[in-house]
This record gives sequence, structure tokens and C-alpha cells, in this order.
Amino acid sequence: MGSKKRKKRKARPKSKSRPKRKLAARGSRPPAHERLRTKLFDFLDSEDGEAIRDTELTGHWLELELPLRWASVSYGIPDEDGRTALDRAVESGRLDAQELAVAREIQEGWVSCFRIENVERDVGFTLMDTLRRKRLHVQERMLTHQAERDGLLVSWIRNRTDHIEFEGAGMYVPPRLAEQFAVLFKEIRDRIPASVGWRTRLAEASLYAGRLLFELWQPPQPDLVTTDGDTWTASTAHYAIHDRARVERELEKLLKKGVDDYLWLEGESVRGVVEVRGKAMVVRCFSKSRLDELRGMLESALGDAVAYRASSFEDPLSDANRDRATADRAPAKRPNVDDPEVKAALHRIVVRQLLQTMDEVIPMFGDTPRRLVKTKQGREQMRRWLERQEEMLQQTMGGVDIGEVWEYLGLQRPTS
Repeated sequence: MGSKKRKKRKARPKSKSRPKRKLAARGSRPPAHERLRTKLFDFLDSEDGEAIRDTELTGHWLELELPLRWASVSYGIPDEDGRTALDRAVESGRLDAQELAVAREIQEGWVSCFRIENVERDVGFTLMDTLRRKRLHVQERMLTHQAERDGLLVSWIRNRTDHIEFEGAGMYVPPRLAEQFAVLFKEIRDRIPASVGWRTRLAEASLYAGRLLFELWQPPQPDLVTTDGDTWTASTAHYAIHDRARVERELEKLLKKGVDDYLWLEGESVRGVVEVRGKAMVVRCFSKSRLDELRGMLESALGDAVAYRASSFEDPLSDANRDRATADRAPAKRPNVDDPEVKAALHRIVVRQLLQTMDEVIPMFGDTPRRLVKTKQGREQMRRWLERQEEMLQQTMGGVDIGEVWEYLGLQRPTS
């Protein structure tokens, strides 16, 4: 389902008035929604999950933000039997009572294009579902520092017992692009057959709409902040290890042991990550102040078992993005996928994205397109794959000519 990318963050000077943060207890069990997500990942990675994992909707050129793709595919895209990965998890009998309760809440939810009617900082949003015409009150903290009234949010929502919240990450569209995006999202949704069901139509639409908007209009990136209100900056500290056994022993006392790292947690939120690699220790946080705080804790606990080497800080918005975000633009046209200009733009986008996958492994075939076309079996696999891409493009955009991709791979296009 595409590569998994992780972001990092930064920190500010310690405040004496700031309360001391509690670390997760050693060996504590992950919360139910994390356990459920792990089981869904395991299912999608298994042979049984192939029918969902390797559909056209998870093709490599659909590089929407991974967390949103993950939610749409896992919760909203069914296999040929009409069941989603979440449905199969519920039916499997392998979920405990807490995980099953979370799964039921997610099943009651859906993904859509939500217009922001009101923002209450650190509390949540009043949203209008532009497709279903429903008004919702959603509890949320961090996004209320980034999203503005009259903007749009595309995310999966989860119906809790006493409130509604977002399930995983989503996509924010600023107010100046909201009208165009809402129209585009609806046009794509309307091209998906109603027979698949309203939840699936919305899930599929979310997989297409984001990339098209951001390629066509290139909106500015929102300011990124942590839940503390600090600027979101990838902050990394490097240490040399003098006594690895002592380091690992102390880290297990101080932090939560992950699969191959150690997590600094506050409740269910990850505030920092510590990685031990050979004779090096790397500390990563999402703000300078968090890095300062975690460094103080680590250096106090580890003493001369480590030696500090250097720190680095990276702004998530490059200078180019900042320039683009502040540049003056002509008003964007109302998008219409049948308009010749939009059609030409979509053609360039789709062809470019497909050509960029030539050296990426296609999971269902276990190899890259460039290598697959060197064998008879691989050429047949790529023909089927390209035909599915064309079918999907026909259903969602009225067809986009990808003849250049056939020619690039040296494959003869079917005449019918």
C-alpha cells in the first residue's frame, strides 16, 4: 500500500511551572485502538488481505497521505465478497471485548468532505458534511490550532458513546480552495457506482480527490504545531554509546519498549522516540522543547554510558514551500473533470505518477514494472495491471489516456 513515511518534530526551554509529565508504565498494554490497528495491519499483510490490499484503489500512483489512505482502505473498501478489512476483523473472533467495541464505533463512522463551521481551540469543531448534509460536533485538540473556519477536513470519523472524534489523520483544505475541492470531491463521488454503497463511494472518492487537488492547485501548507502549541520541527540528537547493556537496561525502566525502539509516551501520544543502533543512540522528537526535555531525562539516567555528539533541526516546510504558500495566485477555476484544460492536466498528472512507479515494487507481483516486462509472465501481469488502471480511470474521471505508459514499457495495447 505504498511506503510508510514518518514525520519528526521540535522543542523550547523548560518551564519551571510546566507540570512534570508521567511516562507510560513499563510493560503497559497498548490501548485498544492501537491493538486493533495492529491486527488490521497483520490482516492486510496476510494472504487473506490481498484482495483488499492490491486493488486499483491502492495503486502506487495514488500517493494520498498514508494515514488517510490507511483508514479509507481498511474501513471503507470491501473485497469481492463485500467485506472490508475491519468487517473481517470483527468476524474473526480474534478481537477482545475492548477491541471489538472500538471496531463497532469505527464501523458506524465514515469518511467525507467536512466544511468547518466553527473552531473551538483545544476542544473541537462544528462541521457540515458536504456530501451527506449532516452537522456534527467533533472533539479534537491539535487540529484546532491548524484549521480555519470555512476550510475543509477529509477524515474518517468515529462514533464514540458520548461524542464523535476523528479516527487517525486526515487532510486539511484551506478556505481559499474549499469551494473548488468540495465540487471536485462530489464529482468524483458521483462517478462511482451507487451500487457499491454510500460508505464505499466516499472512501473511494477520498483516495482520488486529494492528490488531484494538490497537484492542480498546490495549496500552501498549514502551520504545524504540537499539542503543546510549539512549532512542529524534526528535532534529533545523536549520542555515542559507551555501555550498551546499561543503556538498554535504563531505557527499559524509563520508556516503553517498542518493536525496535523506545517510546516516550504521554497517555496514547508519542512525544519522542529513542533508537539504539550498534554504538549509536538517536533521539527524535517533534519540537525543540520536547527534545530538550527528553535529553535531560536521558542524560540524567544514562550518565557516562553515553556521550552527546550533536543535534539537528529541520523545518517541515521547505523554503520552496514557504515561497509557494505566500505567492500571489490567480483565482482557481471551478474544477470539472470533463473540461479540456482539466482533462489535459489530469492526463499529465496521471502519466507522470505512473511513470514514477517504474522502479517501485508492486506488492501483488513482487517486483518492479521495469523488471517485470523482461519476462513473458511479467509482461502479462503488467498488461492486466495497466488495464485495471484504465478501468479505474474510466470510472472515476471519464477516462485518461495512458498510452505513453504502455509505450514506455514496450507493451502492445489491446485494440478493443
